Amino acid sequence: MIIGCRFIPGGRTAVTLTCGLVGYPQRRFAVATAFAAAIWASYAFLIGRLGGRAFEDQPWLGLLLALGNTVAVSVAIEAVRRARAWHAEQQRQPLSAYTRSALRLRRACTRPGCAGVSTGPVAAEDKHHEAAVHAADAAAHPGHSAVAE
Repeated sequence: MIIGCRFIPGGRTAVTLTCGLVGYPQRRFAVATAFAAAIWASYAFLIGRLGGRAFEDQPWLGLLLALGNTVAVSVAIEAVRRARAWHAEQQRQPLSAYTRSALRLRRACTRPGCAGVSTGPVAAEDKHHEAAVHAADAAAHPGHSAVAE
């Protein structure tokens, strides 16, 4: 954890404070931090060397490539985040007015053999509720012949 957070902006500070608060052993923390610092410095040095050689004559091109990569990664991360949020929202769609009416009528039905306590979606055996559901929907939505599911 200490090594991985070295590469996350703000992670080094957060991990350092957390380790201090929870009483993480000082010797283990020092060893992990030294190892993480060596990895971080080596990788930063190598990227600098490679970038310096590749863009020696065109430093602005190197800067533009770095900024372009930053924007592309940021856009990709945001697109994935929004897609996940949209997908989660689609899973939590509220019940339609038709389904709410059907469930309400099924719970209140006193007809023998009716599954009056059912709370699932409208089933085929609930056909005797259909006229009442349509009447309730017509009252709730004047001017509409049917409510979209």
